[in-house]
Amino acid sequence: MEVFLLRHGCAEPSAARDRDRRLTAEGREELHRVLRDVSGELAVVNRVLVSPYVRAQQTSDIAMEYLPHLSSNHRQTLDFLTPGSNPQRLLDWLAGQPDDLCALFVTHQPLVGTLLDELCGFETGRYRMGTGALAHLHLPLVGRGLADLIFLKQP
Repeated sequence: MEVFLLRHGCAEPSAARDRDRRLTAEGREELHRVLRDVSGELAVVNRVLVSPYVRAQQTSDIAMEYLPHLSSNHRQTLDFLTPGSNPQRLLDWLAGQPDDLCALFVTHQPLVGTLLDELCGFETGRYRMGTGALAHLHLPLVGRGLADLIFLKQP
């Protein structure tokens, strides 16, 4: 199983509700920079799973530009990809997926950093997942500490 963890791009500092914050022009540019650099590696992605928050949805729209082999049917919004979600929910979800899953998850801090640390068995905060950061993990089996970090790309 291949997992790509993408943190949304830089977003406006505030909105009426946190979930409604939108990407800034800088955030869109940093995403294009990262995704353009790894577009070849993204060719294996067969599903895009995204947080319902506006900035994550906008990030997935940009990511889909670099996934021309996928249609909107390959994209799904999952409520457990929000910033404060319990990472165990995603681990449980992954455990129920087929081995040939190659998914791009578009989500937020602190969830994305916690997932990276837990899946790879890193000490907390070993790697920074700044806005627009993309990590590629290989999971021979789903479980804590079993993933290999293939790359971590920052904008």
